[in-house]
Amino acid sequence: MSRVENLIKESFSSVLRESGFRRKGHRWNRERGSFIDVVEVQRPKVNITGDESFAVEGGVFVPEFYEPIWREKPPQFAKTVDCPVRARTDEIARIAGAPPSRQWWRLVGEDDYESLKVNMPSVLRELVLPFLERYKSMADIHAALLNPRGMQAVNNFRKFHLAIAKAKLGDITGAKSVLEEAAKTGWGSRATLVAGALGITLDSVE
Repeated sequence: MSRVENLIKESFSSVLRESGFRRKGHRWNRERGSFIDVVEVQRPKVNITGDESFAVEGGVFVPEFYEPIWREKPPQFAKTVDCPVRARTDEIARIAGAPPSRQWWRLVGEDDYESLKVNMPSVLRELVLPFLERYKSMADIHAALLNPRGMQAVNNFRKFHLAIAKAKLGDITGAKSVLEEAAKTGWGSRATLVAGALGITLDSVE
């Protein structure tokens, strides 16, 4: 078992289990109203021998966003990549105005392991969990998508998430405008699919 695996067992699992999360591999999910909170330990594609690294990312998954985009039911266990709002610990610290946190945590020597074993529960309790819990409503998700502030929500699907959020909040005109903007940037077929799922007819699609 790697040191990262040991760290997950000793420092992550108990904190997240106590907070109502279920675990699958390096991911944890927690149902919270109509949202699912996601915490994920991510590993680099290449690890140097004796130098193990990992990142911690939190996200809020909105099941009702998934099917309009992908035309299939939401996954039974959510990933951060599918979350309209997600950020790693360094981004979360900036958003919260907290002291700087690392993006990648390194396990090189035994001192690193012991330090992280002690400190990671605080990172989860004081940074990651409060970040997730600040999003309590669709209006909160909508506001985050309007002003991502460096979060990894800025991706090719942010406009689709934003359009769906607007539609759920009753702003059909705004949702249509966002989808038509997305269609002009090479996402016409996907924008049409999302529009159809929302009962919206786009005026022009490239």
